[in-house]
Amino acid sequence: MTDPYPPIARWVIPEAAREATLWGLRRAGQQGREGGALWLGARAQEARVLTVATAVGDGVLERRGSWSLSPAAYARIGEWAFRTGRVLLALIHSHSGTGTYATSLSPTDAFSTVQVPDFLSIVVGQGGAESDATAWGFHVFESARFRRLGHAEAAERIVWVPGTIEHLRFDANAVDDACA
Repeated sequence: MTDPYPPIARWVIPEAAREATLWGLRRAGQQGREGGALWLGARAQEARVLTVATAVGDGVLERRGSWSLSPAAYARIGEWAFRTGRVLLALIHSHSGTGTYATSLSPTDAFSTVQVPDFLSIVVGQGGAESDATAWGFHVFESARFRRLGHAEAAERIVWVPGTIEHLRFDANAVDDACA
């Protein structure tokens, strides 16, 4: 039987994914709320991020200090991913503030998210306005818990490369190509 979660040594991310990811986070942050997005792609030793899916609309809860997706929103993007041969590699959401505390997972973040081996949970500070990805908090799920990657490990395992990205918008009702 094939391992449904082959180990990931590094994540390869096109540079265009940074701005696509920040698009929704900044939109929510400007309204004083947390925002979020998902990275989907090909899971392998070198996992390739191919799609940024910004969550906006029905089934997406954006609040001050809280961001979540309904089961219907997860199902909608999951159906799309299955049809297109993509898998969920990471969930990104924003926190207000700066520094290590603002980019750390809260206990709720660590409990209420996807928990599969080598899944990334990423926190962007400054309400999603932090464009320097080296200041983001990268947390990997391993041994039944999330562990924050230190700067050196993140620099080795999170590899930014030139390139474009597919940017989608989704909610509980639809997945749409138009993100603007």
